[in-house]
Amino acid sequence: MDHQYLGSSNDMDDDNESQSTSSTKLKLHEAKMFLHKQSSHCGEDLYTHISELLAKILTERPENVMDNFEIYSYRLKQERLRHQLNHREIFDIPIEHGEVEKLSKLFQVLSVKNEKELDEDDDNDDEDNDNPSNESEKTSTPNLLDIIHCLEHFDIALSRSECILLNFSIQNLIQEKPITDVRFWGKILGSVKNYYIIEAKLNDEEIVHRIEAQKNDDGTSEENSNSATDPIENTELTHDEKEIVDSTFLQPYQYDLISSMPIPHEVIGTGLNKTIYFVCNSPGIDDWIELPLVAPQQIVLAKQITWNFTGYLTAPVRTLPPFVGNESNYLRAQIARISAATLVSPKDYFTLNQDSTDSIEETEDNAEEITIEINPDFKQLPLRKYQLLSNWCHHSAYIFQQGRTSWWNPSERRTNTERSEDEETEDEESENDEESEKHVDHHEEVGPPLLTPLSNDSTPDNIPVWSTRLSTSMQSNTGVAIVRSHVWPGAYAFTTNKEIGNIYIGTGQKYDMNNYHPPLKFPIQNQYVIGPEVMEQQDPITKSVDNDN
Repeated sequence: MDHQYLGSSNDMDDDNESQSTSSTKLKLHEAKMFLHKQSSHCGEDLYTHISELLAKILTERPENVMDNFEIYSYRLKQERLRHQLNHREIFDIPIEHGEVEKLSKLFQVLSVKNEKELDEDDDNDDEDNDNPSNESEKTSTPNLLDIIHCLEHFDIALSRSECILLNFSIQNLIQEKPITDVRFWGKILGSVKNYYIIEAKLNDEEIVHRIEAQKNDDGTSEENSNSATDPIENTELTHDEKEIVDSTFLQPYQYDLISSMPIPHEVIGTGLNKTIYFVCNSPGIDDWIELPLVAPQQIVLAKQITWNFTGYLTAPVRTLPPFVGNESNYLRAQIARISAATLVSPKDYFTLNQDSTDSIEETEDNAEEITIEINPDFKQLPLRKYQLLSNWCHHSAYIFQQGRTSWWNPSERRTNTERSEDEETEDEESENDEESEKHVDHHEEVGPPLLTPLSNDSTPDNIPVWSTRLSTSMQSNTGVAIVRSHVWPGAYAFTTNKEIGNIYIGTGQKYDMNNYHPPLKFPIQNQYVIGPEVMEQQDPITKSVDNDN
């Protein structure tokens, strides 16, 4: 019995010891978990801090550890916090940061310029009141918010942020460039980027300066010079942009079409080059780039091809027939075609300039002399009457098949060149005379005159060219009348009691009822002329043997 009692007591002691050890482990685990509890302020826990602190003390073994223990703990916290606050490691500068810096600079520049203008206006108030004729003519900035407000009635609009940035960037461009009559032409959608386009006119001094500089640089007249129509080459594509363009399109064809189509382009300030155009991809962020002048060859070729814009001015245009120039030239050609076909206004809003009409009677070249101006006696019709196409008219010149708005006689250049060339033989003289006789009879092309009503427009496919619409039929004083082009989808013209305008928002392509089919490649040329001298003949030796037999 005693042995049994002793055995049971030993078992009880073992159980007590196991319970005490388990409770001790539990308490240690709870204490460790408590020390691992992270701080809500710095995110660190006391257990890790004490471990690192003891490891640092044992490694460095400094003197007077007990007296400086708090200092060591504070320094360790500072080192850990300093490492976390390294912005280069824990914060990456977003891409939008550069755009914000550019916009802030734009706002600062405009604010400074506006303050200067206000100061100048305050100083000149007395002089302006005494002499109202001395008021300086300033180029007004178009307010896109008012234009977009009119177009919102027809679900045609740009975002508010786009309009505000366009207003600021256009205002800055007017102050930097010698331009007048500035307006927002429109927006062309691209596959990668979009084009925002501004139309403007150069002042008279700048036009004269550019013509003189062009003469001095080229050594030729402005008609024979093509340097102004050279593509934009001062901006190059990046590596990523080249991959996007090259992976999509084939290599361009190499042909010399300029020499085969020697039609002179119109001088800057006249015809299709009367206005200049600035483009950018992001208003307020990118700089405005002036497009080159348009050449007749580019207009003719643009009518034969279809090319979707990429958004890069220096991108090659790889089509068949091959286009002369890059995307900047093609963009300029399409802008000229769209403007010539879709710039319309209410009837009697424009009138022929009296100076031009007087000179028409004295000159034979009427197309170059006709200009228009705003009619000061214009009275707007009731809004409902603008549903008729006869109350809308074109105020842009018609483009001839030559790619010009003024007809050019090819025999003029031919006669000049024949006089300068020396004739060597009588045969050459006769051949030249025969060729000249073939081309002497050139019939001058005549297009529709300015201010032609839209009701006269037609297409070979018999599709409706225009359609009109009213925003409301109840409130004529606040309503908007709009006319929309079906030949160039995205072109609109509108009129209200206070404002008249044109805008284009589209892909920059003309409507085609049939699917576009590029022309076939040129036929393969023969390596030699097939004739009896290259035909295979029978061997004369074998021929004589056959005759003997």
